[in-house]
Order: sequence, then C-alpha cells, then structure tokens
Amino acid sequence: MAILKIFFDYLEDNEIVIDNVAVSIKAPKIPKTEPDYPTLAESMRLLEIEEQHTPVNVVDRNILIYSLFLSILIRENELINLRMTDVRLDSL
Repeated sequence: MAILKIFFDYLEDNEIVIDNVAVSIKAPKIPKTEPDYPTLAESMRLLEIEEQHTPVNVVDRNILIYSLFLSILIRENELINLRMTDVRLDSL
C-alpha cells in the first residue's frame, strides 16, 4: 500500500496526474493473532525425545536451548547471539 501511495505522490508532484487517487485507499486491517505456544505436555515430550535421540555429548546443550525457548520464550535470534558474558549467574 505504501509504495502505491508514494508512486501516486510522485505522479502528482510531477503533474502527471491531477488527483492523487491513492489518498483515499485505506490499508486493510490485519487482526493480530495470539502466538501458538506449546502445552506443558508437548514441551515435556519435546525434551524427552531430545534426550532419547541425541548423542550424549550434546544432549545437555540441546536441553538447555529448548528449555530457554520454552520457559522464557527467548527468540531464536536472541538465543543465537547469546554469549556467556550476557548471562549473570550471580543474580539467579
């Protein structure tokens, strides 16, 4: 929608069109939807599957990652960029 309005502003400014018809166009209202969170049973099942099917040397790391996702709803990008210096264990 915005690009259409900008284009018609350009056309009007350069006197290519007389009236900017895009002014009367309203953007559709898109309703916000609630995020779909996993249930407690689904979360527990995910952790169980991870524990059963992951090599021992990475299972603790993966369980921690899933736990962060599930308990504090950390975003994927935030988790990827998380460093040890970002975590204050003394405040827990």
